[in-house]
Amino acid sequence: LAMFLLGDEFSEEQKRRNFDYYDPITTGDSSLSACVQSIVAAEIGKRHEALEYFEYALLMDLANVAGNASNGVHIASAAGVWMSLVFGFGGVRDFDGQLSFKPSLPHAWNELAFSLRFRDRQLRVQLTHHEEHYLIEEGEPLTITVRGEPYLLSPGTPVVVKRLPAGAGGVPGPRAPAGAAAGTATGAESPGMAGPPAHA
Repeated sequence: LAMFLLGDEFSEEQKRRNFDYYDPITTGDSSLSACVQSIVAAEIGKRHEALEYFEYALLMDLANVAGNASNGVHIASAAGVWMSLVFGFGGVRDFDGQLSFKPSLPHAWNELAFSLRFRDRQLRVQLTHHEEHYLIEEGEPLTITVRGEPYLLSPGTPVVVKRLPAGAGGVPGPRAPAGAAAGTATGAESPGMAGPPAHA
């Protein structure tokens, strides 16, 4: 959790080492664990683990993962699902008033779109594997950073950030996991999940 909330205090290597050490020994007893593990996994490039933890949090009540859905909805975990989408796969961070993005979409997803309210501004973000759109729908201009590069957003004018095409520059393009159809979130129809994902 500290690696997420105080993320600017740690290097990516420290986050990766921390995740690799604690992930296999974390019990996941709390319904609030999976969403944070998903966020950190997405940040350090572990997209498979990020998606697994996201789906586990998503199904907490829908599939009665903890066996106690009859007692009420896990509201905080539901909020964690939103956090996984925006802070995890959307890569949103706000350190010292600087809004930044480092998206990391699951390979099997085609698009992720969401809105943000930030310092009296309404923003709309649309992400694909090939390009990203950042738009101020309401409010004053704002400078954001995308993967460390600054971009000035003006109201009503979207900024489009192109991504490298599949295979360009030695960067592998997105591919769907075996048996998964492109554009779908794998595991979304697995109500029999009995525990959090286990990673050796």
